[in-house]
Amino acid sequence: MRDLNIFELKRKRINQEIIELFPKIYSFNDDLNNFLKSNEFKDIEIKSNDGEIIKAHKQILLIRFNNNQTILTRFINICRRKSKEIIQFSLNFLYTGFIDFDKFIEKFNQKFNQNETNDSNSNYQFLFSNQIEKIQKEEQELILNQIENQNEKFEKGLIYDLFEQTGFDLKWIKEKEGIKGILKDFEKFYQQNETKDFTIIVEEKEIKVHKLILQIRSELFKGMFLSVNDLSNQVHDYSEKSFETIQQLIYFLYNDKIDETKITKENIEEFTDLKDFYQLNQKSILGSYLLDFYSKSFSKN
Repeated sequence: MRDLNIFELKRKRINQEIIELFPKIYSFNDDLNNFLKSNEFKDIEIKSNDGEIIKAHKQILLIRFNNNQTILTRFINICRRKSKEIIQFSLNFLYTGFIDFDKFIEKFNQKFNQNETNDSNSNYQFLFSNQIEKIQKEEQELILNQIENQNEKFEKGLIYDLFEQTGFDLKWIKEKEGIKGILKDFEKFYQQNETKDFTIIVEEKEIKVHKLILQIRSELFKGMFLSVNDLSNQVHDYSEKSFETIQQLIYFLYNDKIDETKITKENIEEFTDLKDFYQLNQKSILGSYLLDFYSKSFSKN
């Protein structure tokens, strides 16, 4: 049996290095990860090679597939030949831009040990054997010092095969990875005014927004969409904040930043209260960091 202890020995140090390289300051990334883990609002089913059903959010997949329904359909069809684990890792990448190293190693070890003597052609051996051989030959310091290169190897082993068959190459994977890939796609989503399906009325003015973004980022709206059967696609804002501030909040929900060219000191002061009123899922320090940054910049003027 092959010695896979190298994974167990390196896992904690590798993950610690990743945390240092990608500090947890991206609340959008946290929200998307939580949205994937929940069963709320999922409206599409993906079947694995053993018939198991994995649910997802169609609109998120379309956002990541550049709104190409044909690509999405092809992805779902190819998943029918893949294991549940491969599909889950691929969805994790599509939702967050990252691969969960802990889950990858745990699932691989479980599957590999089960099939080592019984099935020499198992899904995992087919997909990962070459990657395992390469990584086992690497020195530990090389792995720790070249996390990005190793991350690419993991991604190839996990999702490159699936996405290549879908019609994408490694360049596409690199463009989609990380928080930069996520924010780039959702910035485009923000600009799609024709697909916005919900209206927030503030001071008798309308702010168009996608229900999806409110479901992902605001506990207030998530609760409303889950509990209210009313099919109305609009709501009046009762936060008593200005139209401009609400606009800035919506911009922030899509882009994880504030539009510096349009913000005022008054907006910042209102925004501090507004993020609590809308119950934003900010488990990270990003929101506070931005507010503190802009407040200090205005105080100097």
